Formats: sequence, C-alpha cells, structure tokens
Amino acid sequence: MRSTAQEPGAADPLAGARSVISTATVSLESDDVAAARFEVQRLVDELRGQVSDEETDGGADDVRRSQLVLRVPSARFDDAVAALEEVGRLLSSTRTSQDVSGEVIDVAARIRAQEQSLARVEVLFAQATSIREVVAVEAQLTRRQAALDSLKQRRAYLADQTSLATITVHLQRTPGPEAEPAPEEDDAAGFLPGLDRGWGALTAAGTALATLTGALLPFAVVLALLGVPGWMLLRRRGSRLRAAGGGGTAQASG
Repeated sequence: MRSTAQEPGAADPLAGARSVISTATVSLESDDVAAARFEVQRLVDELRGQVSDEETDGGADDVRRSQLVLRVPSARFDDAVAALEEVGRLLSSTRTSQDVSGEVIDVAARIRAQEQSLARVEVLFAQATSIREVVAVEAQLTRRQAALDSLKQRRAYLADQTSLATITVHLQRTPGPEAEPAPEEDDAAGFLPGLDRGWGALTAAGTALATLTGALLPFAVVLALLGVPGWMLLRRRGSRLRAAGGGGTAQASG
C-alpha cells in the first residue's frame, strides 16, 4: 500500500498566523437593480473575488430582486463591505467574525500525529509474515488513513473560509408610490339596486321592531302578573255591589 504521509514535522502554513472567518450581509435598495448588480460585479472583480452563488428575479431589462453570495480576500473584507454599502440605499448591514486560530493549530497538530502513526503502521505492514498479521495491520491502515483524510478535509475547509470572506448581498427595487384606489362606479339606479336598498330598509325596520319588543317584554310580563289579579278583584267587587243594589230595590218595591 502506498503511503500518503508527509515527512514528520512538516510545517503547516495555517498554524503560524491568526485565522478568522469573516462573514457579512448587506441589504440594499435601488431604482435600477440591474445597474446595482453590475456595480457589485465590478467591485468583486476589482477586489479579485468571485460570485459563488446568485439568484435573480426578473428579465434582463426588468430585474426586481437579486441575491449574490460573494467571496473576497479576507484582507479586503472591510473595504469590500464599505464599498458595497455605497452601491444603493442601505437598508441593513451586519458583520460577524469568528477566530478559529486554535482549531487550525489543533487540526494541524492532529494531522502531523496521524501521519506519524500511519508511517509506523506501514512499517508493521511491511514486516507482517502471516495472513492474520497482514489483515490486522491493513485494517489499522484503513482506519488511520480515513481519519487522516477527514482531518485534511477540515484543514482545507478552514483554509478556504479564513482566506476568503463571505458576503451576502440582497438587492431589491425601490418601491414605487402607492396607486390610489379606483373610484367605485355609481350604480344606484335600476331595479336590483332599489330592491337591495328596500330589503336593507325592511331588515333594519324588523331589527328595530324586534329590539323594541325585546326591551318592552319584561315590563309587559310584570304588568300582566300585577294587573290580572287586580282586574279580577275589581270585577268581583263590582258584581257584589250590583248584587247588593239589586236586593235593596226589590225591598223598596214590596
């Protein structure tokens, strides 16, 4: 098996410098989004960066919105953000920085240790004399090689993120004046509008009558409860008086 290990003690270019991952988001508004997008591209070219991703809505002559993800050299990060904020009317701008110097050093140290371990296992592999030894040592080689490859991928990612800053630019068109609502057409004449108004008036009158009835109903119940016994009492007294008057007249006639 061919060894991929480097010479022990080889220097790692990332381990000696401060490593920072810088990101920013800039939101802009412009009357001409296409022109603003062209200006962003010009700034990226001037900074020797690149547009890694883009999403644009609208045609070439009618761009309404555009989102661009830029990669620029980390050393020009502040200059890039300041220049982009001048492309259109600034809505918002945020920046973040993450110092990963410790992780870079740790990954570099682990890579060196893994390479040395892999070199020792390769020596054992060359000295194996039986199939069992070959299989056991080869399994160790496979695991350590996979771990080394993973560390190298992490180192490559850190190198990319620390050497190039990421800036996301949101461009949108300046909203125009709000359109006044169109006046409603006057369609008050005719049978159907008249029927609608008449039905509305009838409904309103019915509602008012029902409301009045509901308001007077408690009083009507109370009057009924008090008035009916009184009326019956008065009726009985009247009958007695008439009976008494009739008896006196009969005696006078005798």
